[in-house]
Amino acid sequence: MNYTHHFMHLNFLAIAAGAVAYFLLGAIWYSPILFAKPWAKIVGMGMNDPNNRKGMVAMMVVSFVCFFILAVGMSFLSHALHLQTWVSSMRFGLLTGVCFGITVMSVGFIYEKRSMMLYVIDGVYHLIGSMIVAIIVTVWK
Repeated sequence: MNYTHHFMHLNFLAIAAGAVAYFLLGAIWYSPILFAKPWAKIVGMGMNDPNNRKGMVAMMVVSFVCFFILAVGMSFLSHALHLQTWVSSMRFGLLTGVCFGITVMSVGFIYEKRSMMLYVIDGVYHLIGSMIVAIIVTVWK
């Protein structure tokens, strides 16, 4: 496999858009309209405690960088696998979300003995995020 060839054909606008979409999904997912209250209760975080906001910018920047790296990898694989339709990319996002994202997340949750509800909230978020990124980087050529 010629890796250089695949990297030369990456659409970095699509990659950036995928990372932004994943990030915005998190802003909605962990907002009061969806899962902020149950998530905060499970992790023991007071939503109005100003101490919980310390370091938030750094956490968000690192999260975005991680989403960007994920989007680069998904774009590379999408190109290498010759995916072209939103249906094939959605399946690809589902496959990578389950086989890589959820399984790796599961190991941490097992050893940290985290709640099943937190696992569902975080896991579904990452699964949907992977699918959105896969669709964007595949369809936007």
